[in-house]
Amino acid sequence: MPDAVPPAASNFSGFSAVPLTHGANHHDVENFQHTSGWLVDTICHRENEARRSLMHRFTILNEQMRNIRDNSGGLTPPQWHFRQNLLCLMAWARYYAVRQLVWNHNYNVKPREISSAQEALIYTCADIFKSLSCGDDLSVECREVLRLFFRQIGRGGQGNQGQRIRDEILVLQRETDTKGGMMEEWHQKIHNNTSADDIGICLALLAYAQDLDINKYWATLQQHGIDRNRLASYDRAICSEPHFRKDQQRGLIDGLTRYLRTLKAVHAGADMEAAATRMLGYDAGECLGKVTKQDPSRWLQLVPDLEIRLHHLLALHREMSGVSQRRPDDAAGRPDSEGMVAVTQRLDYMVAATALREYLGWTLHEPSELKYQQQYRVIVEDKQRMAATDRGVKRGAGGARKQTDVAAVWSQGNVDYEGSRLRSSLGQVKHALNDSTLLLDILFLDMALEDEIRTAGEGCASFTSMNHGHNLSPAAMQERLKVAVAVSEWLIVNTALTMKSLHTDASKAHKADELQTLGHCLGGWRALYRDQPAGLQGGLRLRGICERLELWMQDEGHRLTSLLQPSGQVVGDALQCDRHVVGTYAEELLRGSLLAAISGSIERIVQGGRRVFGFSPWELISAVKDGVTGDVRECNNLADVQFERYEHATILIAWRMTGGEEIPIGCASLITPSSVDILSHSAVRSRNAGVLLASCSDESTLRRLVDDIKGKRQHHESVHASWSDSDGGQIIFHPCAGQPAHKSDNTNNAALFAGLTRRDLQKPRVPKLPLGCTPHFPPLGEALAAHLLPLNAQFSKHELLGAKARNLHTLASTVGTRLPTPASVSLPLGVCEEVAMTDSANRKAWDEVRRLEPIVIEKLHNGDNCSDELKTLRKLTLSLSVPSAAQLCKSILSHLNVQPVSDTRALGNHLWKAIKEVWASKYNDRAVIGCYRAGIDPMGVRLAVLIQPIVPAVVAFVLHTRHPGMEHDAHDWVYGEAVQGLGEALVSNEPGRALGFAVRKSNPREVKVTSWWSKRKALRVQKHNVGGQDAPTFICRSDSTAEDLEGHAGAGLYDSIIAPEGGVSWDMVDLTKEPFRDPQRSPGPLVGHAALPMTLDELAGKLCDVAKTVEESCHGRPQDVEGVVTETGEVVIVQTRPQVGI
Repeated sequence: MPDAVPPAASNFSGFSAVPLTHGANHHDVENFQHTSGWLVDTICHRENEARRSLMHRFTILNEQMRNIRDNSGGLTPPQWHFRQNLLCLMAWARYYAVRQLVWNHNYNVKPREISSAQEALIYTCADIFKSLSCGDDLSVECREVLRLFFRQIGRGGQGNQGQRIRDEILVLQRETDTKGGMMEEWHQKIHNNTSADDIGICLALLAYAQDLDINKYWATLQQHGIDRNRLASYDRAICSEPHFRKDQQRGLIDGLTRYLRTLKAVHAGADMEAAATRMLGYDAGECLGKVTKQDPSRWLQLVPDLEIRLHHLLALHREMSGVSQRRPDDAAGRPDSEGMVAVTQRLDYMVAATALREYLGWTLHEPSELKYQQQYRVIVEDKQRMAATDRGVKRGAGGARKQTDVAAVWSQGNVDYEGSRLRSSLGQVKHALNDSTLLLDILFLDMALEDEIRTAGEGCASFTSMNHGHNLSPAAMQERLKVAVAVSEWLIVNTALTMKSLHTDASKAHKADELQTLGHCLGGWRALYRDQPAGLQGGLRLRGICERLELWMQDEGHRLTSLLQPSGQVVGDALQCDRHVVGTYAEELLRGSLLAAISGSIERIVQGGRRVFGFSPWELISAVKDGVTGDVRECNNLADVQFERYEHATILIAWRMTGGEEIPIGCASLITPSSVDILSHSAVRSRNAGVLLASCSDESTLRRLVDDIKGKRQHHESVHASWSDSDGGQIIFHPCAGQPAHKSDNTNNAALFAGLTRRDLQKPRVPKLPLGCTPHFPPLGEALAAHLLPLNAQFSKHELLGAKARNLHTLASTVGTRLPTPASVSLPLGVCEEVAMTDSANRKAWDEVRRLEPIVIEKLHNGDNCSDELKTLRKLTLSLSVPSAAQLCKSILSHLNVQPVSDTRALGNHLWKAIKEVWASKYNDRAVIGCYRAGIDPMGVRLAVLIQPIVPAVVAFVLHTRHPGMEHDAHDWVYGEAVQGLGEALVSNEPGRALGFAVRKSNPREVKVTSWWSKRKALRVQKHNVGGQDAPTFICRSDSTAEDLEGHAGAGLYDSIIAPEGGVSWDMVDLTKEPFRDPQRSPGPLVGHAALPMTLDELAGKLCDVAKTVEESCHGRPQDVEGVVTETGEVVIVQTRPQVGI
């Protein structure tokens, strides 16, 4: 199998996990071709006509846009095929905008004809945008695509607006005496076919006119994607360089500045000056006998004080433009104080622009009383923000700019009056939203503000970076870190505003979780500022928030790539566009988004945090003392290669790992940028198997390491990987002579190539290791419930139980009075097979199971993928029937002392389904591979089911009573990890990081916090009913004969299932509400879903005492303990097993 190539590096880490440069998923492309193939054919057919001029292109696009709208069957809600067709036209427009298609070919067209066709297209899109008002997922995605479409096309204009482009260049030449040379060539080009390139040319001429430096002319053109070849390719080619005299400078600067506004009014997709000027209105005066005048938008009458706010923002914008030559990007070579002034100006601008977006945000939704109340609060907060902004800008500019009179902004009355004005205008606003002109006014202004905020944030990049090559004092690093956090905060706020703008009702937004995540991260930062935690803990909390945001960015980047790339690939290939441009279609669209700006800003925060707090991006999960030697391979997803059987020892770079996979046979080391909890099941199994497992949170660092070793090593040379404690800890690669270890001659790690042989296949299907016994039961009949074994003091049938039940019964018998354990009942080993064999209704399924099991083993031996057979085996197990679910339910409730329910049949069906799902997990991919790797016949494993009532948890934890990451004094340290809610988020390695801590046994007050939680969701118990009555919630735990064996950890191989499913829910974790009592605010109200009556240090000390008690009860053998902490602070142990991999 060829090695997978990792995703291409990018300058924004949030999308790095998505392989953008390798095109769209093949299945997605096929679906797109099936749905919109006819439209792709139409585009290819019409492209020859569209390339004649931009007027033709806009007209054809308009025609096709109307066509897909009229044939959609209605847009309330839209159909899936409409979204696909819209994406198809978006891709066509995008390839035109990035100059992959011809703009003009032997056709002379007037600018006003282009601008009129352009405006007609935009108005058609505005009508569609209005129609997408249902708020469902498809409507939101279609609006999202239309916003991208608007950016590719520009606003356009009727009549004199387009004609003025043609006329004003003549006046400019006449007034500045520039009638020949390059200016005449440009004039001819504009008369023949004006385009968005003219904005870049005009800006380049302005840059040249400032100080007559021709290098600035070419540099500005390059920034806009224009070079000599592009200039020469126009039908009216521009081949000359400009040559201005010093006496022409002033007139050229004034004239080109006026002309730039005219060009932007037609061609700019989302330009701040153009959008604000169109909103405010302007009178450009007379040009060649024609008057161009834009009336103010009616929004100025509908929205209180909008005009004053726009003027306020434009003043800031022009001030920013005045210092454009002194951007923070050049901060490396300037004094720190001077860079801080420029950064402050940009931050002030971001604050003011965000305030305006928030103020206008309500107009993009259907007005309602609720939204009036929300907007009313915005007014109050906005008043304070604007005042603070003006003071801040004055400070940042050193007093160079006259302070805006904030009192004048609010001269029309107090906030109550402003609120009443908003309320009285609701009806008019609702009517105004039906006006396409007004809708476009507000949309283009909103997009312009979004772009300005993104640009201002990116302008702070160099200042907030700590890689300038000169030494920074600790105070300076702290200051830059604070600025980076502030920049990120405003970028995130604006991302949330953009999400809300796509919905007619934000309360029903399909992105509610995403909005909640952003809100929690912002709240987490503010709580961090409020609490001011000192030293390492503050850094860990900051890193946790950044990791939470990175998870969101990866998901959002993957969603957008999956949405955009298939259409871009199909249309781009059909039009024979450049393959690189087609392959990076979605990536380049995302590069111009707030998402990319946030990603870059978060990356700088993480880098700054490492320097300020001394973090390493590396984390060692499973150590191998002397390192490992092997061949380096890469895969995009660990799940893609888990069935592989490597003939040589392999160092595997898995660019994505979820924790639900099994490590393939022959893998000596696994390195991934995905976060891995140290006590997750996948980590425990890695330590048991002797696999070197490490994670690197900075993907660019890992990528450089891999590229470096590829460049250094010779052909057929193996690589040695080892852990080094230098620089906070890291993986070191270096080439070494000789081939990597082969299966037959590897003696250092016998488990590396373990597995069943063909000879084993001839033996009865029993494990190679002693797995206990499989009891024989009498015919099942009506009495499945009779086989339940309650774990009470009188219980003695240990041979019928799995390891979990045995360990729990032993613990309860020895320390039950000091450490409570939940009431438990076991459905013992062998019952699944008894159900299948003795009930005639299940005989057919059992025969098929017996046929498929040897096939799975044969495929495993050959290194073939057997996931299809395993999927069938799981389905067959789930098809098993049982005579009496009601009787089963009654017996379980009775044994567990749970209050009876009226509808025992319904609850019994839920429990029976959960039991079957536990049994079916015998055929999980990871379970089968894990057993086979350990030399255990996976088909000979038997599963018992341990049934317990769910204990409502504030915090769930896993403890290792001997620290797994220490070589010295490990026996004196307890290592623990905790998550909010139930423990499934931890043991299953749910994306994000758990709270990690170490406690010294000899001094429980010595607590070291090693990581802060960043998991997005917590699994919590919730009220639910079955059959119209509140019902209890149970967990059915897998309890197999392949767990807790000497030399083998079965942790997490098999599933534990909650019943009924509605008894728990995944809730977003609010980073502003820690579940611990704050030592600085005691006594005081507790916060969160349910809070603990103790501090973090107190909880860690209490868990240390628990660990010592459990270890002592198990004769001093180190233990792997799972438990929960209730809202009263009580610790409940749900299971314990011997710690492995020591």
